[in-house]
Amino acid sequence: MREHGWWHVSAVTCHRREDSCGRADVACAYVCRSFRIGRHVVKALVYTHGHGVRFDEAPEPLPADGVVVDVVRAGICGTDLGAVRRGAPPLRSPVVVGHELVGTRTDTGEAVVANPILSCRDCVPCRRGDEHLCVRRQVLGVHRDGAFATRIAIPGQNLFPLGPAVGVTQAVLVEPLATALHAWRRVAPHKGARVGIIGAGAIGLCTLVAALGNGAAEVDVADIDPLKLDHARRIGAEATATELGGGYHVVFDTVGGTATRESAVTSLLPGGTAVLVGLHEPELRLQGSAVVAAERSILGSFAYRRADFADAVAMASTLDTDWVCVLPMEAGPGLLNGTRPAPPGASKIQLSINE
Repeated sequence: MREHGWWHVSAVTCHRREDSCGRADVACAYVCRSFRIGRHVVKALVYTHGHGVRFDEAPEPLPADGVVVDVVRAGICGTDLGAVRRGAPPLRSPVVVGHELVGTRTDTGEAVVANPILSCRDCVPCRRGDEHLCVRRQVLGVHRDGAFATRIAIPGQNLFPLGPAVGVTQAVLVEPLATALHAWRRVAPHKGARVGIIGAGAIGLCTLVAALGNGAAEVDVADIDPLKLDHARRIGAEATATELGGGYHVVFDTVGGTATRESAVTSLLPGGTAVLVGLHEPELRLQGSAVVAAERSILGSFAYRRADFADAVAMASTLDTDWVCVLPMEAGPGLLNGTRPAPPGASKIQLSINE
């Protein structure tokens, strides 16, 4: 027997009885179940209630669970941080976290990225093409095992092949780019529009790329981190500051704080539209007169349609990636639990899994 993390296992099978093992807890039972049916394990970042995220092991996925993919690299998203640290969204326990990934199919060797939203394809939103709004949706890394593992099983219809021009770093950015494209298409600003973006994280910078590529006359970006604002200026932001000014046709809030949502609305021209993308805090607090008397509109934007994801795959090879920091998988627990600070100026952190 060898001790690994918080349970005792052998390389292939555990010889302790789950009901008598002194180390048994929810996570130990998770692995014990895999041993009882003869399954191997994979290295993974596993979340359990009360323990947070730990670098441990999870049952190896089988072809019966979906197409098996060797994960090459995976990205840490604000959704991951909110789920682990604040319980929003609530995670299954135990579960392998993470939903932004690039990998290779074990059956064909093809490089792929994955749409992490699994839908029923039968409810009213699915039938109208809004599969991301499925009333029975499941998300990798939330409801079922996700990307921070050496292997993952994913339904074949959720995999998108990559062309040779797409680099690994660019491929992991497909998911936030798809989110940005969907947000842009929710409002479809006219050419020549003046656009404001709150937040210079991955989704904010990808929204900047979408705006510049779709004819916005001026795009300003606000963030409290001056190093992240440097990234925005290099990509093409007209002006950067800790807060937006005013007079915008459209403002995208990619942070999702109570104050940033209010700023998104009050920074608009009369008749303008605020698109709320970020989910950092649950509350939305606004003065009614700021919306009603100026006929401002507020739109929510969640994730992406399948077409948005496909378009993001096609665009990925054009992305600048100087704002991405790559760290080893072992750094994941500290970053996700909040015990290890993020590198200064990193708008996106990606974890190297099988490189």
